[in-house]
This record gives sequence, structure tokens and C-alpha cells, in this order.
Amino acid sequence: MRWINTDALFLPFLAQAMELNPTPNAVCIAEFDEIHPVAGAIFDGYNGKAIHSHIWIAPGRRPGRAFWFACYDYMFRVCGVETVVGTVPSSNKAAQKLDEHLGYVLKSTVPNYYPNGDDMLLYVCTPETAIDWQKFAPRGAK
Repeated sequence: MRWINTDALFLPFLAQAMELNPTPNAVCIAEFDEIHPVAGAIFDGYNGKAIHSHIWIAPGRRPGRAFWFACYDYMFRVCGVETVVGTVPSSNKAAQKLDEHLGYVLKSTVPNYYPNGDDMLLYVCTPETAIDWQKFAPRGAK
């Protein structure tokens, strides 16, 4: 059985997996099956209009619909943001493909941003470009 967890105690694990240094205001959403993490998202940098998102998926795993619903619901309904920002190293083709599938649009490239020489790709998702996330709502949820 899978379940969604928003407990901040999981934030350090996600931050380490993503090699991030989140601010004290960061929020996380994670999906587990039994006791193993399947996927997680860290949301940080909220300013009332925008928020940064960082997504991690355990190797060989695939998040369920409830995870994607929880992420979109948090960004667009709970926070009410107009813009969600995501960054991806240019060598991470799987993350680029995922972001584009989820409705993120490539807006800019910062050359030679990462220590290994990768460019940073700046993606943006808005309510207009996002996939139809409402279809992921659990039955009976509004």
C-alpha cells in the first residue's frame, strides 16, 4: 500500500538525495510503499507568486497518481502560485523529459553552471501549462 507523507522529518533525506541545501521554510511531500520511499518533492523559495520545486524519484520506481496530485495541489491550490520554477542539469535527460511531460516549459539556459560543466536548464510550470492534475485527485476529493 502506498501513502503520502508531508512530515518535515523526511526533508533531510530528500535534501541529501537531491544534493540540495533547502531553507528552513522548505516543505516536502513524499510517497512511500510500506516503509520505502518511492518519490519526493521539496518546495522552497515561496514568495507569494512563485515557488521552486525539486523532484526526486527512487531508482527504478514510479510515483503514483496520489503523489502527483499532492504536488500540484500544494503548488497551485494551497500556495496559489502563478509560477513554479524547476532547474535541471543539461546532462539529466530523464529529468528534462519528466519536467516537460509534467507541463514545465524550458525558459532559459545558464551555461557552465554546475561544477562538472553542465548547463542549468530553467523550467517553468504555470496552471496553464501544467498537465490536467485534477484527474489525479483521489476519489471523493474536491
